[in-house]
Amino acid sequence: MENESLILSTLQAMQRDVAEVKGKMATKDDVTSVRSEAAAGFASVRSEMATGFAEVRSEMATKTDLASVNKSVEELRIEQTTMFDFIKENGAMKRDVDEAKSEMMTHVDGLAAHNNKFDQELLMMRNRQDRLEARMA
Repeated sequence: MENESLILSTLQAMQRDVAEVKGKMATKDDVTSVRSEAAAGFASVRSEMATGFAEVRSEMATKTDLASVNKSVEELRIEQTTMFDFIKENGAMKRDVDEAKSEMMTHVDGLAAHNNKFDQELLMMRNRQDRLEARMA
């Protein structure tokens, strides 16, 4: 009888454990509910990702854009080279400008000297004319 009571108490303990586990177990409805929530969450994440990818795609540069930028950069490089060549051929260096300035100042000084000389000669001619008129009178 002792064995029977031991077996009976063990079975009762097992029944309690099974009842406790059964109470904690999810039902089909619980699993279905969790599955539908997960599917809804997944759909939401998928939608947000699609929106994000669309935004990224709209902001991304395409191969055509990059080719256009490369072409523009090359055109600018050509224009810059052309400008530098033009400046080298036609531009005046500071040294050249200084030389021209010095030469012009020399010419201006020469003209001023000639002007002074002509003024003196004119003055001498007027004095001579005045003397000649004075003798004739």
